[in-house]
Amino acid sequence: MNPILINGDYANATVYSDYLQEDAKCTLCSILNCKAMCGSNVAVMPDVHYAGTCVVGFTSTVSARVIPSLVGGDIGCGVLCAEISLSCSLSEDFFKRLDSVIHEHVPAGERTNSNNLQQEMHLAAESALFRSNYSDKKVNIDQFQKLFLKTHSKTSLGSLGSGNHFIELNKSSTSIFLTIHTGSRQLGVSVNKYHCNRAIPNNVATDYKQIMEEIIEGKETKVPMHLKDFQRDLIQELRQRGMESSIKSRLKLIRWEPCTDEYGYLENEGKEEYAQDLVIAQQFASLNRYTILKNITDNMPDMKIINVFESTHNYLEDNIIRKGAIKAEGRIIIPINAREGVIIGQGIPKAEWNYSAPHGAGRRLKRKDRISLEEYQKEMVGIYSTTVCSETADEAPGMYKTWHDVGEWVQQVIQIEQTANTLYNYKGGK
Repeated sequence: MNPILINGDYANATVYSDYLQEDAKCTLCSILNCKAMCGSNVAVMPDVHYAGTCVVGFTSTVSARVIPSLVGGDIGCGVLCAEISLSCSLSEDFFKRLDSVIHEHVPAGERTNSNNLQQEMHLAAESALFRSNYSDKKVNIDQFQKLFLKTHSKTSLGSLGSGNHFIELNKSSTSIFLTIHTGSRQLGVSVNKYHCNRAIPNNVATDYKQIMEEIIEGKETKVPMHLKDFQRDLIQELRQRGMESSIKSRLKLIRWEPCTDEYGYLENEGKEEYAQDLVIAQQFASLNRYTILKNITDNMPDMKIINVFESTHNYLEDNIIRKGAIKAEGRIIIPINAREGVIIGQGIPKAEWNYSAPHGAGRRLKRKDRISLEEYQKEMVGIYSTTVCSETADEAPGMYKTWHDVGEWVQQVIQIEQTANTLYNYKGGK
């Protein structure tokens, strides 16, 4: 097996796959041609496929600059795996009860919880910062609370969402697992939008003095959001010119303009603020998964938790971006598709892979190329599910690659312990 090599203007990428779609290749080239990527080591996992401004399976080292759109909006998305014991048989009655509990206690699709969980979120945010690499930095919790309150985050804790998010019961030859795949919900979207708007455009020069002169002259002027000190500098300049009485009117002439470069970057203080907000959003995503687990097991008395672990796949840690990729360290879980279930094993960290592993098998078909409902139903025969319908057909097993497609590559970075087939599957529709 030979990886695919792609050269860009500022960085090169190694793609650990036998096949790379043309649109995914074009996206990778666009990323590698960004000056902000200079000096980065880019390794792309076997689950690679096109994903808008980035590709799934993307990993990259980060130095002075970071491009927030590469992580995207589903910050901290991951899979929680709980090994469980059952005091009952895996009968149809059991699956009916499990399905009923999930439908009742885990909002999916666009549904959220009615409970206001603002206080719990604030505590989670502080806890996350304490345990992060940025714990010695002063974090603007008030700013984060503004982001939090502007979203549905206070009611989305404990909700699944839609798309590729799921809840499954998987069984290996020795164990039973409850797996939960979801992320930071609307909070991650808001964090991503906030920082992308304040990113610095690539290869675009800003005439700072000209913008300031136009406002001093009394003209309404667009000011890029990444110029965080502009307001302070304008006030200082007006005072130096003896125009203190005009400060209020001149500040009203500023028209803040978000960054329109999809690969805009952050550096210095902007990068640090982004990293801090990521930590909190990642903690929210984890808390969301654990809340779902608790809400299920609290209402299934014959289900007991033995142990729990997680694999997170949209995040920044130790100066490595992972988009649809996980850290190849410790115990990890990799879902293949709704029919084949999950792979559980130990990560094998390799520097050339950016100490990463794929987060799944990856898509074979785009959402718009969905298979027929009849074919979807055939693929799910033998698996208990009440959510096999046209709304979730773009997540059918046949939309994804198989273990046969990616297994050889995956085993380079994971030592397989167990393969757990799917017994039960739940997905949220729109």
